[in-house]
Amino acid sequence: MRLVYFFLFMALASQVVFAASVNVNIEDLILSEMKEVHTISGGLLSSSPELYNAGSVSYAARVRLSVADNGNEIFSAWSAKDAVMPGERNDFNIFAYISSPGNYTARLFGHYANDAFKLAEYNFSVNEHPSASRSIILSKPRIYDNKITISATSETGETGVVIMPAGYPKTWIFEQKTLSALSGKKTVRISIPYEADIFSEKEITLIAVSLDGEAFGQIEFPMKREHGFYKYISLINDWIWGTR
Repeated sequence: MRLVYFFLFMALASQVVFAASVNVNIEDLILSEMKEVHTISGGLLSSSPELYNAGSVSYAARVRLSVADNGNEIFSAWSAKDAVMPGERNDFNIFAYISSPGNYTARLFGHYANDAFKLAEYNFSVNEHPSASRSIILSKPRIYDNKITISATSETGETGVVIMPAGYPKTWIFEQKTLSALSGKKTVRISIPYEADIFSEKEITLIAVSLDGEAFGQIEFPMKREHGFYKYISLINDWIWGTR
């Protein structure tokens, strides 16, 4: 019997040693680089970080843009999550909307494998208060477990529009959605993913801004999720609309 216990002990010990030998820190396998440009137009800050996977392990990443005024964060934006394969580069376009003139600091962070690292930091100025000459209408929000769907309409049409959350709980991840075009007087249905660590029916704000900063729209609504039979009716309606 002692001999049996001895072999069991040796088997368990060998498994522990093997497990320790393959526990490699992911930071030793993944390297990232950053090529960044930014522009400001009509209060819309556009930033374009590029992640380069110089390692041998593929990973999914996203970028966060934080804008601060005298050290106080006034805007936080998240990109969609996307894969970066070994030896490949991936662009993560991300936007922030600044409603008042002033001097600001932007910080860009890369997020992957439950880790985060700073990509870049720069200062920028907004010289004039943005005054949109065209309007974008946001309406009919529907809230599901991990996404919001909402309608967007432009009377004149826009060549590019970004729809983003401007006010939401700080611990949530709320993505942006960019449209290459928004046809005049045509309504489109948009889907915006979010991740809530602890969900609450807080009031949030979504804004829509054209890429030239000349068109603007805003909507505020409580995060009341669709439930029961009406949830499935709403999902069917979104499918009929061809939600993007």
